[in-house]
Amino acid sequence: MSRRPRSAWLLAVLVIPLAACSASSQPRPTPSPAAQATPTPAPSQFTSAFPRGAYGKDGTASGYDLIRSAGFNAVMTGAFRADLDALQAQGLKGVVWLGQGYNTQCVWQYDDAWIRAHVSAIAGHPAILAYYLGDEPSVTLCPNSPALYRARTALVRSIDPEHPTFTVLQVSDHGNRFAYAPWLGTVDIVGLDVYPCNHTESTCDLSKIDDAVAAARQQGLTRFWAVVQDFQDGFYRIPTPDELRLEFEHWDRSSMSGYFVFSWDYKGLSLDTLPDNVAQLKLENLAHGG
Repeated sequence: MSRRPRSAWLLAVLVIPLAACSASSQPRPTPSPAAQATPTPAPSQFTSAFPRGAYGKDGTASGYDLIRSAGFNAVMTGAFRADLDALQAQGLKGVVWLGQGYNTQCVWQYDDAWIRAHVSAIAGHPAILAYYLGDEPSVTLCPNSPALYRARTALVRSIDPEHPTFTVLQVSDHGNRFAYAPWLGTVDIVGLDVYPCNHTESTCDLSKIDDAVAAARQQGLTRFWAVVQDFQDGFYRIPTPDELRLEFEHWDRSSMSGYFVFSWDYKGLSLDTLPDNVAQLKLENLAHGG
């Protein structure tokens, strides 16, 4: 099964759930109206450089100095110009978090008016890599979620046509494994999170990566970013540096067009304290153009 949904962690990082976000009061979330039929977005023509990304922040004052020095060129950030300006100054790109939605509760965290206001304020910013529409949405629990993600993609692109939309799909959508096909055409880029290392097994089951890639290909999903495990919680364990290397070897057999490592910091464990893992990530980033 996939790891537990990231929504609790995502919401805990700052006002919004990913990297640094300006402190300000947020409007009370309200569900969006039921989506009307919306044409599938045209195939994306975005040409961003291969992203080598990391979730989370490091322990430096900026939150990104160690991440950047390890060869990463992309991080997660908030929908605020100040955050994007700071990333641009550091030579980083940001995936802009636009709130959670349709993973278990079948509602958007932020309504369409919030999206219009916040995307309009940052549209076209050169530090934007993509817009994160929500994490691990569930078609099993919320059958209308693909249509609503398609509509939200259309909304975001009507405001900022320069940058793609993004979401991450889990291996098991509440028992429905590799439910990738319903998401074709709903966002511009999909992330595949596959976590092969857990506390119950002495070795990482790297075949999970191969199985997910094969299922995505068979279902017509050809453009995706890998989400690479480098975290632990009550079920999953932190991979060793050699296991990290093997994760990348398996992902490199796929057609991934980028990757994000989850996560530099998660549930009290920071990669700041794991220099061997950071050294391996630096080697991987170097091998992928860093």
